[in-house]
Amino acid sequence: MTLRSLVTAAGLGTALVAAVSLAAPAMATTTGTGTAGQQLRHDRLVRACARVPFALDRAHLVQERIDGPASLPGSMAHLQARIDKATAAGKTDLVTLLNDRMKVRKDLVTLLPDRITMLQDAQRICTEHGLGGTTATTAPTTTSPANS
Repeated sequence: MTLRSLVTAAGLGTALVAAVSLAAPAMATTTGTGTAGQQLRHDRLVRACARVPFALDRAHLVQERIDGPASLPGSMAHLQARIDKATAAGKTDLVTLLNDRMKVRKDLVTLLPDRITMLQDAQRICTEHGLGGTTATTAPTTTSPANS
């Protein structure tokens, strides 16, 4: 998951929390004779709430991968090992490229906990207001090379 998609998803989580907290009390007071605009807003909130569990699962998987051991491609330890190997081999262009990747990964590490917290808040609010967002229907599966 790229930094851009994480920032976008974090914005989605924040917007979802704000929209649900503002729109849900108004929707709870209507008796079914609401306007088309209110129904459209409710439908959008239901669809957004349905995406929250999947985004939360993806964020957890990204965090597990980044925190993984050096033997796991995508982890910070693996990237650091590649940087060390390229440095020892004198490949300055590759070292520069990998150091830039490491900077992005470090930014991602600082963003992920906040994103997970926002998504958990959004999930809680969606559940409280009966808009869905309780669990993912199809949980992402991870397979290790040893299990294949």
